[in-house]
Amino acid sequence: MRFIHVAVAVLSLLSVGQSAPVTSCDSLTQTLEITREQMLGKWMVVAESSSNQKVEDLKKDFLESYWMKVTAIDNSDAVIVISSAKAFGICFTAALKMTLENGTFQLVLPNVTLRHTLQSGSVPEMNFLKTDCSDCLLFQAQQYAFGRKLSGLQLLSKRRTVTADEMGDFKKQAECLNLLQPFSYNPEADVCTEPPSEDIENLDMPRVYLDGEYLDFANLTNVNDIITRNEGVKNFLKMVPDLQTRLN
Repeated sequence: MRFIHVAVAVLSLLSVGQSAPVTSCDSLTQTLEITREQMLGKWMVVAESSSNQKVEDLKKDFLESYWMKVTAIDNSDAVIVISSAKAFGICFTAALKMTLENGTFQLVLPNVTLRHTLQSGSVPEMNFLKTDCSDCLLFQAQQYAFGRKLSGLQLLSKRRTVTADEMGDFKKQAECLNLLQPFSYNPEADVCTEPPSEDIENLDMPRVYLDGEYLDFANLTNVNDIITRNEGVKNFLKMVPDLQTRLN
């Protein structure tokens, strides 16, 4: 369980640095009233900018690839959002049911007790900004982690790379939001596989996968077995003290 908490924190952090403002920031940071149809499909995270230098350095060092897939649900306003990151040699994948309201993602949790026990701000606030990239999404998120509010910006595309002009626009947008200099992901890096489609069709509660294996938190024996025999996890746990030092 310790691994899951640390991994979620490290991989989900989207973080506020300081830099000089650029011109036309109002036009570069307009929110986008996106439709569900515009979100559908599989998106690669091409580049990212965050607000915390330590978090950004960890991402540069260990986060190999990152993608998101949005699938419509029949007869529902909700969508299934699968996000998958490969870091520390481990594929960490999450599948969530979400709704899109006023251009902002909202997590769907049917369990009222669970919704009320979540720490305020622990679920990211996610919305979209306008971009001139025709096959891109510009994704902004804020959440609380490690006792602080973190924010960041991700450029997603149907491609694994974008043009120099598109990247230049993204850098300006990050600067307007007082975020750190963006970094790009390696377009040649391996990506994680998708969860089995039958697992996702009737998704109710969030599902988490470790290297393709479903972590059933209702069966902690199963979770512990998967974690303890995963070589990537063993290597990751050895790194935890150093990672925590770097984040402090």
